[in-house]
Amino acid sequence: MISPEEALARVLAKVRPLPVEEADLTGALGRALAEDVLADIDLPPFTRSAMDGFAVRSADLAAVPVELAVADEIAAGAVPRRAVGPGECARIMTGAPLPEGADAVVMVERTEPGAADRVRVLVQAKPGENVIERGCDARAGTVVLPAGTVLSPGAIAVAAAAGRPRLAVHRRPRAAFLSTGDELVAVERQPGPGQVRNSNAHAFAAQLALEGGSLAFSRIVRDTVEETRLAIREGLAADLLVLSGGVSMGEFDLVARALAEENVEIHFHKIALKPGKPLLFGTRGETAVFGLPGNPVSSYMTFLLFVAPALRRMLGRRDPEPRHVTARLSGGPLRTRDRIQYVPARLEPAAGGFSARPLLWHGSGDLVPLHAANGFIAVPVGDAPLADGAAVRVLVDERQIAPFARG
Repeated sequence: MISPEEALARVLAKVRPLPVEEADLTGALGRALAEDVLADIDLPPFTRSAMDGFAVRSADLAAVPVELAVADEIAAGAVPRRAVGPGECARIMTGAPLPEGADAVVMVERTEPGAADRVRVLVQAKPGENVIERGCDARAGTVVLPAGTVLSPGAIAVAAAAGRPRLAVHRRPRAAFLSTGDELVAVERQPGPGQVRNSNAHAFAAQLALEGGSLAFSRIVRDTVEETRLAIREGLAADLLVLSGGVSMGEFDLVARALAEENVEIHFHKIALKPGKPLLFGTRGETAVFGLPGNPVSSYMTFLLFVAPALRRMLGRRDPEPRHVTARLSGGPLRTRDRIQYVPARLEPAAGGFSARPLLWHGSGDLVPLHAANGFIAVPVGDAPLADGAAVRVLVDERQIAPFARG
């Protein structure tokens, strides 16, 4: 067995970003940039007011209150008609260009109406106050979004401001999912004796979609070498082939044999992890292949640890690795074992960081805690249990984590 760290390193070493294509701004959402985006103009493109108020010369406000002549009125989208001279000001709206001669803006709330075409300013202002300088966000020609950036709604707004209606992004990965086992039935069926519903396929499809991939097909495969090989042969046309179950060493665990017969190069099979020990990873050409354990929590968690990073690499992300945070154990003790164990947990804000509370869990076949888990406590190898309050590493399920923990 190899360590989880070594297994992840082998996965990321073998998986490459997918080819680049162009997408419009809506289609680029959630994908990773394949090239730097440069500003084509200064951002903002002119010096502007940050408030509704009056554009003033700060030197005129040395002694306040003071009455100034209103020499112009500038709305957003308009152009100043004249400069502001000594003893003058201009009524100005948020986002409007600052007129020549003015160096500050006084909020309208800090003024009073004066005589006709005049205003009484009640407070002093420093140069630059309530003013947004041209190019303070970015200068023309500078990188505003580096390659590898995941295009969030905010990043899409930046790209739009930089004049990019279309963006170079990596193609979305296409995945095939094979659920192996004679015991599996479709979710709409009532399971008979010895049967279980195929929950893993639907968990995978949901996780895949949230990572930015698309599902080519998903099916149940019966425990025969020939059916398994035929399904693998079809699945190898995708960018990612994932099989659930059949990777242990039992008589009906046929996946490793069938993959080898289809010329898949196996890079590891078995890791020092609980749950998830039978995990398999291989490649054929540019297709990445994972054999996940069949138990639902094992399948779900090994997706977070290994499959999701592979997908992120395919999408060209700069940060493909799974995210861990440090938290304080709440509700210990937790028993340690001879290999690292991940336990479903609830991550919550606490003084100075986070607390992690293990959920009631009956092993890797118990999927009920998954709806409440937003992380998995990484229980290290050891002889002594982890005491309540101990510092622990937590694998974050970023798609189920509350907004407080996403920073």
